[in-house]
Amino acid sequence: MIGEIPHFDVYADMNDGYARGPIIINQKGFYKRLVDFIEFNLKSNFEIDILCYLVDPDGSVMEAKLEEDGYSKSLLKSIEYYKENEEYEICKRISNLIKEYEL
Repeated sequence: MIGEIPHFDVYADMNDGYARGPIIINQKGFYKRLVDFIEFNLKSNFEIDILCYLVDPDGSVMEAKLEEDGYSKSLLKSIEYYKENEEYEICKRISNLIKEYEL
């Protein structure tokens, strides 16, 4: 099983006084969850739909879901993150998922 649904703290990206969306503080944990979540749903007979919970500075909790049609884009974004951090084994794992499931 994939385990408990994690909570990630977020803050607003305020450049030039305009909010550009939430920024996840623990990006490493988030991308790990993202890849594990997609891999679990692709390889398992079970499917989970809640990716994680996002917690803003005021303590409000938002549920983040990821539908199957977003898997390809999410995996490509994950490869970018892992390449920047020189974690090539995880890049290979992601590439294999994309090829195996034709995403």
